[in-house]
Amino acid sequence: MSTNGSQTIEISNINGMDNIMADIVRRLYARLELGKAIVVADEPLSIQALMQRHWSRLTQKLQTKRGNSHETAVILDITDEIIKMQALRFSTQPPFESPQNDVFIMNPESLEDILPECSTILVLSKVNQETLADAATCLRPDGIVVCYNGQK
Repeated sequence: MSTNGSQTIEISNINGMDNIMADIVRRLYARLELGKAIVVADEPLSIQALMQRHWSRLTQKLQTKRGNSHETAVILDITDEIIKMQALRFSTQPPFESPQNDVFIMNPESLEDILPECSTILVLSKVNQETLADAATCLRPDGIVVCYNGQK
């Protein structure tokens, strides 16, 4: 892990697409309140479908947890989380064409199109190190870049 200004760049050695998607969804869930996210992938449409499937699984787990709870405060907190998760919008359109979305899945060539409210970049493709460093500087101060399988 290294830092670029106040942004963090992390290399993840997670293997297997299901494990990577589970980690991406976990990170998106944890950073939901911090801003928009970009996922860089060679095949944005197929990655979007995988991410949405994993996102639905996480939502279902929370719904099960809510159903098993007997404490009103816990039920209300989980319900709020589920509502936020169900409202999350995934897109393969460039951020400047559809700024209302929350998670943008794009190919490496589109990495220059970063909105200032982005806080997370998750990289599944090979990306030029200079391009990645430039993109990291466009992130919010609490931003993070995660490169999977040593991609960078």
